[in-house]
Amino acid sequence: MSKLLIKNARVVNPDSVSDADVLISGDMITRVEPGIKDTEAKIIDATGLHLFPGFIDFHVHLQDRIGDYYIADTYEEGSNIAINNGITTICSFITQKKGMTLKQTVDETVQTYKSKIKTGIHWHLTPTTFSDEDLKEIEELIDSGWNTFKFYTTYKKNGLFAGYEAIETFAQSFKDKDITIMVHCQDDEILNYKHFSLVSEIETEYSQRSERYAVRKIVEIAERNKVHFHIVHLSNANSYIVSDYLTYETCPQYLFLTNDVYRKEDGYKYLCSPYFGDEDNRQRLISLVRDGDIDVLATDHCPFTNSDKASHADNLTKIPNGLCGLDYLVPLAFKSLHDLHNHNLMQLCRMLSYNPAHLIGESSQLGQIKQGFKADLVLVDINLGCQLRSRKNLHNSYQGVYSDVFIKYIIRGGEIIR
Repeated sequence: MSKLLIKNARVVNPDSVSDADVLISGDMITRVEPGIKDTEAKIIDATGLHLFPGFIDFHVHLQDRIGDYYIADTYEEGSNIAINNGITTICSFITQKKGMTLKQTVDETVQTYKSKIKTGIHWHLTPTTFSDEDLKEIEELIDSGWNTFKFYTTYKKNGLFAGYEAIETFAQSFKDKDITIMVHCQDDEILNYKHFSLVSEIETEYSQRSERYAVRKIVEIAERNKVHFHIVHLSNANSYIVSDYLTYETCPQYLFLTNDVYRKEDGYKYLCSPYFGDEDNRQRLISLVRDGDIDVLATDHCPFTNSDKASHADNLTKIPNGLCGLDYLVPLAFKSLHDLHNHNLMQLCRMLSYNPAHLIGESSQLGQIKQGFKADLVLVDINLGCQLRSRKNLHNSYQGVYSDVFIKYIIRGGEIIR
């Protein structure tokens, strides 16, 4: 069995930062303590570096078609980008296909794509039909280990819409199961109350109002039924409502971009859902992150090529919505907290590793650096930054932004990836 010994690391866990060595045997962490010696192990000298549990992107769209356009990254391409940017596990989506049951769609997706994925993979499931037979099949999926489900309170035209009544019925049906119900919160009626033709005409108040209303409705459902819900890609600081039954996620784009980008000549390249708010909203979202009120930082990675984005630049209703995110999650997460003292390092560990691992039911294997956990690890130099890289034919929404950190080593399953 191969061994790897990481010496002199600053080990970051969700509740501690300490100096220690880490011994890996095969694909598992076997010891975490100072002064480990093992003559059979390959050694990494981590002096001056911080060691984190492998980062998890909880919200990634890959190998899918949205409207008339294909997402630019396949599972193979996207997972390769992820692993080379310190993301050792991705969480993507399986949406029930028209004319198929959810289980049939799950089986097809897993059989076709799992072998192509370079990272760890967890799939969130989106059911679109809710007959008694559907609910029975969903229960069988839950009993076999599928534990995260996503719903949308908008996108009627795309067949993804689930009303509040359907979401509550789902919650009631499976309230005794250990699952997480994720919700894209934008009330469809409010969101589409006013229509815009050009990106430059966007008034973000409708997007923000629709999110706040939908979050409030989900809070009511969660507390009525005592069921855990996870709100994805929070874009409006005013949407945040404290509840014992809710966790929240936001994305780097909402921490670094504002609705000013829609007035740019290439504003169409920045289009994603929900829309960005103003500078005051951005600052208050950053405060939620720094205060520990945001549980997960994820990307909502959903890239389209520059040519696809530009093909209907003059027609807001036809521009594919989504941004490239896997390339930027880790550097922007560190940059969002800025002062990298121990408290903030632990907060980063919680948002990028520990909390996502808990939500996907992997808290005994991922998200911490402890004996018996998987050897998915990232060594980071917090004193050496780098320029954010761009990919050919994909828009970099963070041109000119400089990273505060540099990833030195990436370890997946005990093997050094980089």
